[in-house]
Amino acid sequence: MPKCPLIGRQTGPRFVATEWPGRGWRLTITEAGLAQCGAIVVLVGGAGKAVALREITCGAFEPQLHPGQVLRAHASKVTWLADREAAAGL
Repeated sequence: MPKCPLIGRQTGPRFVATEWPGRGWRLTITEAGLAQCGAIVVLVGGAGKAVALREITCGAFEPQLHPGQVLRAHASKVTWLADREAAAGL
């Protein structure tokens, strides 16, 4: 989630449950958790995700606005699976 207070923390728990007002509870893998992964697979679907996918993969580095950008630090172990609509802006 954009503006998540966990973004940028390199240490601490690997997973955190957080409640977002009006959106419910979320289980978030932290950057410390991502560092422990042997492989990361990201599934992106639909035209509604095209702009976000472009910002995450090609945009200016602003992880507070585009949290998926933290995956750039783990590029060698990330596999992106995007349908045609989501990948249209790449």
